[in-house]
Amino acid sequence: GPFVNLIKIGVVALLLFVPLADVLGAPREVLLWSVAAGVSGTLAAVTLYPALALGSASEVAPLSALVGTAGPVLFGVLLGERPSGLAWAGIALAALTIVLVSAAGAATTPDPVRRRRSLALAFVSGLFISTFLVCFERAGSGHGLVPLVAARAASLSGLALAFALLRRSPLPSAPARAITLLSGLADTGANAGYVLALASAPLATTATLANLYPAVTVLCGVLVLGDRPRPIQQAGLVLALGAISLITR
Repeated sequence: GPFVNLIKIGVVALLLFVPLADVLGAPREVLLWSVAAGVSGTLAAVTLYPALALGSASEVAPLSALVGTAGPVLFGVLLGERPSGLAWAGIALAALTIVLVSAAGAATTPDPVRRRRSLALAFVSGLFISTFLVCFERAGSGHGLVPLVAARAASLSGLALAFALLRRSPLPSAPARAITLLSGLADTGANAGYVLALASAPLATTATLANLYPAVTVLCGVLVLGDRPRPIQQAGLVLALGAISLITR
């Protein structure tokens, strides 16, 4: 339900800046890659949430994010991208950052069967995240936010069909509407930033920076909720700054 509303809000917000005619007039290849991005992004979410429910976030979150980072980096290298030595060091630091900031103590899933299922789903989610990030690169950087509009439209269509078949309402409860609106706008802004960044930066480094979201989540917890991160998470936040500095040099 909340995920559907995030996408609906995103589509409406994007259409304020991207004329529908630009989307309908985009080359077929751009639209196909964009639809693939939308589908893979949706599948990433619907596999990640069950993984988190089954297993430990300290294992699921870093595995998903690391796989989601490794795929675009490898794909970028296959495309001929050659990050500098400093950029490679930043990518390595970013990977370590993801593991550290996601650490929440000992795993809380003693059942080995549940743990294996959660890790398998986390790995699959990471593959879909990789596909999502790569597909936007394949859609090309000369079409502005058109690929994102097409991707969100594809996601919304698929999820709306799923909810119709399940005969469930995707609408949030009244108390959740304000935070849903804010979350939808933030999610859309983050994806728009990634799509626009691809116009001036390589896939390998752009995708790595995008996958530092666990560090941003911890930082928001500190600034907004007054959370006190564990020492290992604090170290991860420091490393995140180092990773960003190295990658953007």
